[in-house]
Amino acid sequence: MKEGQRLPNHYHVFKSEDIINRAGGDIYVQLWNADPQTGALLDTDVHVWMDGIERVFKPGEKIIVKKGNSITLSPYISHIFGPEPGTGDCVVGEVSKVNDDHTDNYFVEPVSRFADIEEDEPALHPLCNECAKI
Repeated sequence: MKEGQRLPNHYHVFKSEDIINRAGGDIYVQLWNADPQTGALLDTDVHVWMDGIERVFKPGEKIIVKKGNSITLSPYISHIFGPEPGTGDCVVGEVSKVNDDHTDNYFVEPVSRFADIEEDEPALHPLCNECAKI
């Protein structure tokens, strides 16, 4: 991720994921619990695991993940992350459950996730969400 980029605030209902800072600067993460019934962000403490240690944070509190460290996000934990300003670009890795981006991404912020593309060539290697178009 380039410094100045960040993910939009979102959560998953199925997928759990480990976000790993592989190289570069620090990653900042902000977390909120999402209500499973309504999707509303809750004003409750967020419990996560960071490198095998359970940690508790206030909603929206800035968390720093240093190079070589990770944070585990469970379903219904809404999250934003990106390079911490002033620390440089980051190489971010994710290890997660298999999921369908069309059905398991719930965005708190409005986003244009999948742009329509007018293809001028047939797909050589279609993505899973493109198989129905062939």
